[in-house]
Amino acid sequence: MIEVKSLEFEYDSFCVRVSFDVKEGEVLTLLGPNGSGKTTILKCIYGLLRPKGCVLIDGKDFHEIPIKERAKVVGYVPQTHNPPFPYSVLDVVVMGITPQLGLFEVPKKEHYEKALEKLRLLGIEDLKNRPYTQLSGGQLQLVLIARALVQEPKILLLDEPTAHLDFKNQVQILDIVRKLTRSEGISAIMTLHDPNLASLYSDRIALIKDGSIVAIGKPEDVIREDLLEEVYEIPIRTFKLNGYRFILPACHPS
Repeated sequence: MIEVKSLEFEYDSFCVRVSFDVKEGEVLTLLGPNGSGKTTILKCIYGLLRPKGCVLIDGKDFHEIPIKERAKVVGYVPQTHNPPFPYSVLDVVVMGITPQLGLFEVPKKEHYEKALEKLRLLGIEDLKNRPYTQLSGGQLQLVLIARALVQEPKILLLDEPTAHLDFKNQVQILDIVRKLTRSEGISAIMTLHDPNLASLYSDRIALIKDGSIVAIGKPEDVIREDLLEEVYEIPIRTFKLNGYRFILPACHPS
């Protein structure tokens, strides 16, 4: 279980202040407009930024444990990644192990076998020898997820895992995240822009505006016209289909 307690980070005139928890095997989506603080929250949790407050994982302060141990607990999937060299896909995935190695230690055979196992789990083992710089957007996201999974983390942080992907690849990535949380018992915190995808693939949703949580709860409790209009500042209409609630903008194109 992860507990984010009184997390606070300020830069320029913008401030993030949030508290929430995520249970084992749960998907929590941070949903909100651009500039609302979603990515900042993930970076604060992971320790790329140094916030006030604390992040407790199984009761231990995550930011106080050694970096080598952190890499065994939390896997981070950034929104974009531009490698300087055309490493093979297998080498990129193995790089997920490096934070756990000693100063002069190099990856061993078992690390490569573990990387292949994660590529196989995600259905992309055939890409293992492909240059990382020659992948499509969907393939690249899957490789980044494999790189995070090779650490065998308890928690996955995914920053806009569907960014720049077509509809098929968006669904594929989110299907995989959902299955991983169920089969591996991993907790996932991800950021999304699309309320409809969030509604389909989240156990809970936190609506974020101006660095704060406006509402948090199950999709059916949070995907509401009044809350979404407050967050996105446009007229919203919701409708139900097969037990799920979906939204559309109520404004009409001129």
